[in-house]
Order: sequence, then C-alpha cells, then structure tokens
Amino acid sequence: MKNLWQDIRYGIRVLAKAPGITAIAILTLSIGIGANTAMFSVVNAVLLRPLAYHEPDRIVTLASLWKKSGNHGPVSAPDFHDWHDQATSFDSMAYYEDDECAAAPAAQSEYARISGLAGRTHYCGAYWGWGFHEDGVLSALRACAPFGVTL
Repeated sequence: MKNLWQDIRYGIRVLAKAPGITAIAILTLSIGIGANTAMFSVVNAVLLRPLAYHEPDRIVTLASLWKKSGNHGPVSAPDFHDWHDQATSFDSMAYYEDDECAAAPAAQSEYARISGLAGRTHYCGAYWGWGFHEDGVLSALRACAPFGVTL
C-alpha cells in the first residue's frame, strides 16, 4: 500500500511539471470517454433494446421479386393493397416507404402510436409530410381514413 501512495504522489508531481501535456491528456481522455458513451447509447438504443412493438419476434418484412432481374425490391402500393385484401396468414399488415431524409426516423417512430387502431393496419408515406415524397401526406390520409384518423 505504501508503494501505491508513493506512485500516486510521483505521478502528480510529473503531471504538475508539464501542465500542457497534462491538459492534452485530460482533453483526450474526456473526448474518448464522451465518444465512447455516445456510441454505446446509439448501439444500445438501436441494437440492444427490444423493438417497441407488441410481440416483435412476429414482425416480418415482405418484398417483391422482380422477374426480369431476379432481385428483391420494395413493394408497390397496389401490390400491397392486393396482399392486404387477400392475406389470411397475418394479423395485421403495414406499408411503409423508407426514403432517406432527416425526418424519416421521427415520422416512423409514430408508427407505434397509429398502428393497431382497428384490426388490420396501413401506414403509407410520410404521416406529417416531411419530404418522403410529394404525396406523402395524401397517402397517409388515405391509409388512415378507414380508421377515422385525421390530421
């Protein structure tokens, strides 16, 4: 224990002799700790926490198979409506468009609030119209109309 206190006193004396290096070391440590905390917060929120849906293990994603190229891709709204009307294997179906924009996460986070209003559900385009596409609000209003939801 005596050696530990001796080492701590020596470390403090060395740091006091070079205040510039000490400031850089403290700044580097604080930036590193802050970045590490921020990254863990993102990983925790996105990857580690369960989805904010009832029975998230039952959620599936459906895609269209394009015959010409053999690739999978997004589902068109008419295809979705056909699947929705004819489906017997699903409790509920939702349609979304995942265009890249800054407002997408905020609009999509509202899905949990508007889903499950009555039986089968729809979610089309941008619920608030923050730029997914030009008819985002209209498609959302059409999808919400059967449930009595208005903006």
